[in-house]
Amino acid sequence: MEILGATGAGAAVGGALTWISSMRKESHERQMAIIDKMRETAKDADESADKAAARDRSQVGQRVRQLIIMALIFSFVVAPFIFAWTSIPVAVERTESCGGFLWGLVPEYTRQAIEYARGFYIPSEFKVAFMSIVGFYFGRSAAR
Repeated sequence: MEILGATGAGAAVGGALTWISSMRKESHERQMAIIDKMRETAKDADESADKAAARDRSQVGQRVRQLIIMALIFSFVVAPFIFAWTSIPVAVERTESCGGFLWGLVPEYTRQAIEYARGFYIPSEFKVAFMSIVGFYFGRSAAR
């Protein structure tokens, strides 16, 4: 041990361990900052939902929201069964990545492709709207 300390290897090992512990500390601080930011965001979203619920207590607003919910439930539950037997083609747009050859010398790019599907297509916007409504009416944990 005395030989290692005299040659400077002990100092190198000590420096490496100090560096590792400082990196872990930075990582922990970053993760705690992200968690705090997520808590703030959730708190702000809850406050916004509470304010929105308190803002409109009219019958017209309630009926409009119920109509939107019925339309979304129809599009998720009933429509797929009805349109599964029809032969109406639906144009679906998707993004595809191309390129990226020779370790990045040929850059990667994206393009829009149109495909035709038979049946019923539910766009991602409907899914987001449905999850937002479920989270509003039944709580955030039900929407996850």
